[in-house]
Amino acid sequence: MKSRKLFGKVGVFLMISVMAALVLITWAQAADVKIVKVGVIAPLTGAGAPWGHGLRDGTILAFEDLEAEGFAIDGKKVKFKFYPYDDKYIGAEAAKAATRLIQVDRVDLICGSIGSSCVQAFLPITEKAKIFTFGNSYSTRNVSPNYPYYFRICGTSTESAPHLLPYVVKKHNVKTVAILTANDESGKDLAKTSRKIYEGMGVNVAYEEYYERTQSDFYPYLNKILAFNPELIDFAASASGTQGLITKQARELGYKGAFITCSGLVPEVTVEVGGKAADGLYYANACSMLDSRLDPFKEKFKKRFKREANSNDTFYHGGAQVIAQALRNAKSVDSDVLKKAAESLGEVETVLGKVHFGGKDFYGIDHQLLPSWYVLMIKDGKESIEKKPEN
Repeated sequence: MKSRKLFGKVGVFLMISVMAALVLITWAQAADVKIVKVGVIAPLTGAGAPWGHGLRDGTILAFEDLEAEGFAIDGKKVKFKFYPYDDKYIGAEAAKAATRLIQVDRVDLICGSIGSSCVQAFLPITEKAKIFTFGNSYSTRNVSPNYPYYFRICGTSTESAPHLLPYVVKKHNVKTVAILTANDESGKDLAKTSRKIYEGMGVNVAYEEYYERTQSDFYPYLNKILAFNPELIDFAASASGTQGLITKQARELGYKGAFITCSGLVPEVTVEVGGKAADGLYYANACSMLDSRLDPFKEKFKKRFKREANSNDTFYHGGAQVIAQALRNAKSVDSDVLKKAAESLGEVETVLGKVHFGGKDFYGIDHQLLPSWYVLMIKDGKESIEKKPEN
C-alpha cells in the first residue's frame, strides 16, 4: 500500500514537472518570436472586392514566404499577424479602418487600399502617425513628397496608358472615343490621363461621363455614346464586373467596336458577367496568366487560399514581394528604417520579373513601382496576349 502511494506521488510529481517544462519551453519559444502586425485596408465586399481580395491575399502570401524563410528581427523569428478591414471602397470607411489599426490594433505597417479616394482619406492619418504604408490607388496625387511613408506597389494608368492606348488606337484606326467611368478620384484621374494621350494622337474624345459605382443600368449613357459612332469605348477606372455589364449592354444596343481600360482588370470576372460581349476588351498588365513561369506561384496560391490565382492576385503579390525584400534588408519594422530600405532597393526579382521603385521625374519621389507591361485582350472569353513587354 505504501509503495502504491509512493508511486502515485512520484507520478504526480513527474506529471507536474513535465507540465512545468512544457510551459517553460513555450515561454522560451514565445520569447524568441517577434509578432509583426500588418493592417490591411481594402474593399472586401462589393464591386471592388476582386481587387481587394488580390491585394490582401497576394500580400499575405508574400509575407508568409518571408516568415517561412526564418526571417528574424533582433534575433527573434518573425510571425506576421494580419488585421484586415473592409473599406467597401468608401473613403470614410478607409479612414476609420486606419484610425483603428493605429490606435487600437497598434500595427507596425499597413497595406492598402485600392480606391484613390480611400487612400486619400487615410493618408493624413498614416502619415501623421509615421506608419509605413504600401498599396494601390491610381491617383497621381497619392505618390508625392507630401506622403513620404507611402509606397505604391502597382503600376497605374500613368505607367501603362502610354503602352496600351497608342497600340489600340493604331490597330483599330480610332478617330473617335467615348469615356465612361466611375465618378470618383480614380475615375477622374484615369480619364484625365487617357484624354491627354488621345488628344495628343489627334483622337476626338466625343463623350466623357461619370457614373456612381452602384450603377447597373448603363443604357442611357450608351445610347448617347452610340450617337457619336465611336470606334472605341474607354472604361478607365471601372471595376471588372461593371465592365462586363457595360460590354453586355453595349453589344445589345448594337455596338461593334472595341473596348479599353487602363484599370487593373480581372478578366475572369469581366467574362463571368459579360460573356461573349466582353470580347474585344483591351487592357494592360504587368503579368499574363498564360505565362508558364507563373505555374509554381499559381499552385502555391491555390493550395493556400483554395481558389485559382488571377492576374490581380499575381500583380499584388509581386508588389508585396518588393516590400518583403525591403523588410529583409531593413531587418526592422521601424518606419524610417524600412522607408530607407525600400528607397534603396534597386531592382528586385519578383513573380512579375524584375521591378523597381522610381517615378521621381513625374511624382517628385521614387515611391512608384515600375514593372514592364503586356498588352492584352479578351478573345473568345479568355485572355489573349497582343504584345509582350519590350524588356
